[in-house]
Amino acid sequence: MAAPVNAALVLFGGYFLRLALILSNYSARIADRVELSTPLNSWKRVVEGHFLLKHGINPYSGDILHEPYLSLKFYSMLIYLFRNGNALKHVFIVMDLLTGLILYAASKKCVQILLHQDRSLSKAQSSRKLVLTIPVARQIPLFVLTVYCLSPFNILSCVSQNTSVFDNFLHCLSLFAMVYGVWPLSTVTLALLTSRCLHTVILVVPAMMFIRHRTPCLLFISAYVAILAQLISFNSDSHISSYYFQLAVTDLTPNVGLFWYFFTELFEHFRWFFLCVFHLNVLIYVLPLSVRLRKDPLLLYWSLLLIVSVFKPYPSLADFALYSSLLPIFRHLFDLMRQVVIVFAAIAVSCVLAPIMWHQWLFAYSGNANFYFAITLVYNVSQVFLLTDMLVSDMKRKFYLQHGDPKEFEAKKQKLTLE
Repeated sequence: MAAPVNAALVLFGGYFLRLALILSNYSARIADRVELSTPLNSWKRVVEGHFLLKHGINPYSGDILHEPYLSLKFYSMLIYLFRNGNALKHVFIVMDLLTGLILYAASKKCVQILLHQDRSLSKAQSSRKLVLTIPVARQIPLFVLTVYCLSPFNILSCVSQNTSVFDNFLHCLSLFAMVYGVWPLSTVTLALLTSRCLHTVILVVPAMMFIRHRTPCLLFISAYVAILAQLISFNSDSHISSYYFQLAVTDLTPNVGLFWYFFTELFEHFRWFFLCVFHLNVLIYVLPLSVRLRKDPLLLYWSLLLIVSVFKPYPSLADFALYSSLLPIFRHLFDLMRQVVIVFAAIAVSCVLAPIMWHQWLFAYSGNANFYFAITLVYNVSQVFLLTDMLVSDMKRKFYLQHGDPKEFEAKKQKLTLE
């Protein structure tokens, strides 16, 4: 009974923290932060698009709205049903906490998968201490829920009322469907995610690895393509403009990503070449990671989430909030990681300095765009270091589980090297 009670306390704590901030005088300032609201997820743009649509004006004729048409219709329904502004704020809070609950349920299945993997890998008696134990595994779902509900990144993302709240809900529902083998739900959620963000198409790869024992991959891909095509067919013009906006990166409003500064400085005749190079970064890592992690789709899914967060054109802190909430699932890797303190210290420092550098650049006139971009560069490099540290730790652990405790290598003056 302790776990459900603790989970309920975490949910109540997350609810009141979000409610206190969203009803405070700081909510408008938080919603205006470029680290949280981008041209793709800004709620202000959605409200303006709804207003234009309501008055018979095409919201896609200008550069205001870049949400898919189905998403706009869904948001319009929410705005109509919850005409009271405070009621709509509660919708965002409830949706965010519901996402945490789905993630809590998914993490229970994830730890079962990890326990099964450890039983199949563990062969050396001296490496038993590296094996994930059942008592530790039982605590992981509550840790996941706690991180999601009480993380300042998730709280601020919810308070800003950006549409990433709904994206994170789809991500967690997709993960839930993957780990439990509910492939029809997985295809629908992945198709919806791809219709909103083109770069999430790479998440189809870990989804196929999860469900390959339950249904043929060809059937999964066929269903995914059919649903995605149906979603696009509802309003092809708006979807094409939304996809073009993501691929052409026409809005260079500063954010925590890598695109805006580079393409502000770039000569126009090199633009499409470097756009292709930048977008290929999302794709080129899929094949090597899929081969290396073919028996570990959970870590592959997490790795691809991080890659999308780093290399998509309009990221926000909501992307980091999502995949960082999954970190407790990989508790068994923490002891072998060597850069955790450096990575999270760098991310914390960059999040503190970003508003300062923004103020120095645009309001105090004592800096320039380089100040703010330097901080976003630190933030993204830190994410890359986190990914590499996690992958190397996983490789080390699997090797030690099969061949013995690392102290044995030290005693024999042997070293483990990566080639």
